[in-house]
Amino acid sequence: MQSSRLFLMSASAVLIGALASCSTESKSSAAPQPTASHSTAPAPAPPAAPGAPAKPAAPAPAAMPAAPAPPAAPAPPAPPAKQTAPAPAAAPAPAPAPPAATVKAAVGQPAPDFTLTDTAGVSHSLAQATHDGQIVVLEWFNPDCPIARHYHQPTDDMAALADAYKGKKVTWLAINSGAPGNQGAGLERNREAVQEFKLPYPVLLDESGSVGHMYTAQTTPHMYVIDTKGVLRYAGAIDDGDPSKKGQLNYVRQALDEILAGKPVSVSSSKAFGCSVKYAR
Repeated sequence: MQSSRLFLMSASAVLIGALASCSTESKSSAAPQPTASHSTAPAPAPPAAPGAPAKPAAPAPAAMPAAPAPPAAPAPPAPPAKQTAPAPAAAPAPAPAPPAATVKAAVGQPAPDFTLTDTAGVSHSLAQATHDGQIVVLEWFNPDCPIARHYHQPTDDMAALADAYKGKKVTWLAINSGAPGNQGAGLERNREAVQEFKLPYPVLLDESGSVGHMYTAQTTPHMYVIDTKGVLRYAGAIDDGDPSKKGQLNYVRQALDEILAGKPVSVSSSKAFGCSVKYAR
């Protein structure tokens, strides 16, 4: 019994001591803790109880796999290239104008005008001659044509006839339409012929043949008579002869006399004879 009382008393003392210790610890823990100027360091983890097994750290959660990137949106189709309107076709070039019709000499019609240069370098114009009130005689000429020469040598029929109308407002012009290199053509040969035949009138050179073609001159000689109004009044042979002999009726003389008398020309055309005009080919 005695021992039981001792045990209870001892247990009470221990209990009282334990309560006093707890009271003291409570007051200590309630005291304010010093603070750091900027932050408070975390409290260290309490040491593991001796003998207690270490608690394994929780495994880090597995990284979530990155979501696959969505497929790139397809590029919008390029707009169709703008169709440019084709350039309008160039207008076709205008057709070249047809060459002007060459005026051809015709009896009773105005004679085609021309300007040619003679062997002395002097220019002669039909229009100027008729403007001056002249009757004009044209003689197609080739100094080396035997038939043409027949009217110049040994007799001087052409020169004598031209002389007979001097002072009567009659102009006589010889024209050579032979192309260069052809029989009787060229400046030097015709200069010689003027002296050789003692011609009282000039020889005009028409080497292109343009004037000869306008008058449709076919032979040497081929004669034309144009009045003061510029109208062709006679075209043809010098007379009514033929290549073998001279004729009796001189058509040129007759036409001149009738024009000067103010009469119509009784024989206005005839067939010319002689050598062919040596045009360029």
